[in-house]
Amino acid sequence: AVLLLAALIAGVFFVRNREAQQVEAGRAAIAAGEWVSAMTALNDALSLQPAFLLQQTTEATALRGFASYRQEDDAAALADFDAVLHTNSDFVDLYAYRADIYYRQGDGAAALADIDAALAQVELLPPYLQAQLYAQQALLLVEAGDDTAVSTAIEDALALADYLPDSVIGELLAQRARLAFAAADTETAVADVRQVLTLETSLPESLLGELLLAETAVFHEQGDYAAALAASDEALAQEDALTDVQLAELYQLRADIYYRQDDLTQAIMEADEAATYAADLALPQALRAWQAYRTFVWDEALLAADEALVLDENSALAHRVRGLILGWQGNYAEALADLDQALTLDPTDIEALAQRVNLYLSIGDEEAGRADAMHAAELAPHSPAALWAQAGILLYDYEPDKAYVLLTQALALDAQRPEFYTFRAFTYYYDFHIDAILADLDAALALYPDFAPAVAQKLWEQVELYEFDDYEETVQYLLETYPDLDESYWAAAAYAQYTNDFEQALTYAEQGIALNPGVARSYIVRGKIYDEMEESELALADYEHALTLSPNSVNTRITLAWYYMGLGETETAVSYLEEALQLAPIYPYTKIALGGVYAGLGEMETAWQLAHEVLALDPASADALILRSLLFEESGRTSRMLADLSLLLSINPRHAYAYALRAQEMLWQGQYEAAREDATLALQYDPYDAENAHYVLAVLAMEDGDLETAADHIDQYTALGLETGYKYSIQAEFYLDMSRPEDALNVVDTGLALQDEAVDQLYLDRVWVNLELNDEENARADLAILLDTATNLNVLARAEVEEFYLNAIPQSIDGRRTWVDEIWGYTFSYADTWFQQSIPDDLYNLLLTQENSSSAVLVGATDGVFGFTSRDLAEAVLRNQNEDSNFEMLSLEEVQIAGRNGMVLHYEVIRSNESGILETYRGREYFLVVGDIAMLIWMEAYQGDYEAISPEFDAIITSFDLLP
Repeated sequence: AVLLLAALIAGVFFVRNREAQQVEAGRAAIAAGEWVSAMTALNDALSLQPAFLLQQTTEATALRGFASYRQEDDAAALADFDAVLHTNSDFVDLYAYRADIYYRQGDGAAALADIDAALAQVELLPPYLQAQLYAQQALLLVEAGDDTAVSTAIEDALALADYLPDSVIGELLAQRARLAFAAADTETAVADVRQVLTLETSLPESLLGELLLAETAVFHEQGDYAAALAASDEALAQEDALTDVQLAELYQLRADIYYRQDDLTQAIMEADEAATYAADLALPQALRAWQAYRTFVWDEALLAADEALVLDENSALAHRVRGLILGWQGNYAEALADLDQALTLDPTDIEALAQRVNLYLSIGDEEAGRADAMHAAELAPHSPAALWAQAGILLYDYEPDKAYVLLTQALALDAQRPEFYTFRAFTYYYDFHIDAILADLDAALALYPDFAPAVAQKLWEQVELYEFDDYEETVQYLLETYPDLDESYWAAAAYAQYTNDFEQALTYAEQGIALNPGVARSYIVRGKIYDEMEESELALADYEHALTLSPNSVNTRITLAWYYMGLGETETAVSYLEEALQLAPIYPYTKIALGGVYAGLGEMETAWQLAHEVLALDPASADALILRSLLFEESGRTSRMLADLSLLLSINPRHAYAYALRAQEMLWQGQYEAAREDATLALQYDPYDAENAHYVLAVLAMEDGDLETAADHIDQYTALGLETGYKYSIQAEFYLDMSRPEDALNVVDTGLALQDEAVDQLYLDRVWVNLELNDEENARADLAILLDTATNLNVLARAEVEEFYLNAIPQSIDGRRTWVDEIWGYTFSYADTWFQQSIPDDLYNLLLTQENSSSAVLVGATDGVFGFTSRDLAEAVLRNQNEDSNFEMLSLEEVQIAGRNGMVLHYEVIRSNESGILETYRGREYFLVVGDIAMLIWMEAYQGDYEAISPEFDAIITSFDLLP
């Protein structure tokens, strides 16, 4: 029994010793990475019998499981790990190894259970196993959708990144980037994606593509378009793994990048690619609409925008394109609706915002326009559209210099914008730089010949320059091309008004108002038409309504000032102009208008000062030169007046008004040919508004004896421009000179119906007309009215002279009347078949004619003739008459007149009658100088009537005598 016990003890010792040796050998082999040897040793240890004697079975099983794990014999490893962990949970590392096997086998639940068990005693694990556990936990939790737990696990794993392979780090970073994108932590997301791309990973292409798409979107939103394109290129490398939705999004991002870089061709190509993955995508058509807008094919742009909106009613770009074009075409309501929608969909759309500023200002909504301009400046202060929007507000505030700077900056950024050039042209109005205005308008039209604001504005400039050649054609073009644009109707109304078709002008003006009832300028246009139609109250109502719509308008105040000047209410006129000057101190036309008002008030020094202030800004200002020339004329400095007009005409050779003014001065100076040339040019350049030129040509035609031409010009003089009593007075006096008293009477009556400041002169004209018609009764009646009511002192004085001569008409005795002129001291008798006519002349004071006869006797006298004899006087008159090629002297003889030595000139002269037929007249002129008084008696008749009337001429001169 002792031996048996000894043998048993020896056996136990042997088995256990053998076990210990094999386990140690296995452990050593594992440490050396000799997995086969380890397996052999550990299998030997675990195969020893009897098994109940073994003491290291658990450890040996664990070691063998680890060796199997390292040899990727997952089944064997799992069997050993299960056996160990079933009885002993202290082997924490085995949970980690078993979790790894489950992880690789795709058994996420089992893996997570073991990971949780291992992490419960994580401090017992080496760092590399901790890293593995956290990494696997994070990646497994991704599938569970627990982003918070995932994020924590990722951070724990990455804290031990030194123990992780690049592939795992890449997966972790990719997942963290995904979570960061979702949480809008773009900085972390982009950094992780960039790091992933530097690692050797085996990420799923779908995940990498998703991340690169998200990164592209981030760079796009940040405006880093180069980085966005680079990221999108990397994303496209994973194209096969991306879904159609992702590809559509990616190509849309690329399209938007190229669009924002103004590469519209490439943008459309990218959008078309996007459309292959999203059939109903509106972006391609929206981009085509924008491209057509920028290349000024606006019909195509509108069509493409409409097509885009059919596909997607929320296409911000399509709404913007429609809003821009409809705005330029004058359809303000629809344009604003589209722009509002565009900005609702994309509040950062600077183009839509800037156009809305323009439209708000166009319809008089200053507050809304100002708010949009400020918002545009906040969003993109240096973008071309935002600069344009701010410039529009500055122009509205009469700050052209600042507006010019911003518009020039905008053009430096984008020189393909006609609206920028058109608006910059407005900045030159304040210093009259007409060349600069036209240059910018031409630049706008060179880009887009149909750009309505530039077309209309250039039309106004051409009118200012008296370039009327294309006026009517341009107006028709605007009406046909832009029927919804109120400015088309303003231009049409102005042309109809210019051609004196006031009813048509009014129709156009009202069409403009109907389009946009809130636009102040439309009422100014209609008010001016009412003004010319003598509808004073209607005109004022329109002007005041315009000021209500645009309370800070300088031009409306200037218009009101001229209106009140026409009514003679100069104080009101001045107050409006002073207000205008306060609103826009640098606006020169206010000073010109104010200068004209002060000149009319006789405050010449103030008028001179204002004219000089404007000319200091621009020495070539046409309006200022006109004002100064009129001031020179008023002060009698006609040479300076002519110099200013000549300067103006050298600057603008088509300035009709300057020609007309110079023609008048040439006429007064007796330079008839120069006057004729200037008046003709005035009519050539402005046939509808140069009434003064017609007056000059009428006078010259009278001088030429061309009564038909004179009548034509004086009729046009009266018809053109403002209807005034003075015009009718001048027309009537011309008719009297043409021996058309009946026509003169009609004209005078028309003038008197106006009851304006010419009423005194017109009553005097009617006195002369009635005397010409031998209607002494009505002549005396008008004289009585004049003498009782006249306020014009010059007219009153002449009326008193007429009364004297009218009362001096002698009675007929034995068929003859005796004329006694107590003023000049002479008397003579004449047959009572002669009628006394009144003529407005400073020299001749008596005209006798016979009814239905060509004969006439004209008697006159003047004083201040010192050192002259009757012969001297006759020869002086003869020299002047000899200049007329139609005049022929028959004889010049001495003759006794009233017992004194006088002279008689016998002559023949050829004149044209009212029908233009040349007729020959014979006559005689008697000359008598008594002291310093020269007396002239002129007698004339048709050549065929001369012999028959000659005895009466003899009787008259025989009866001529001097009063004591």
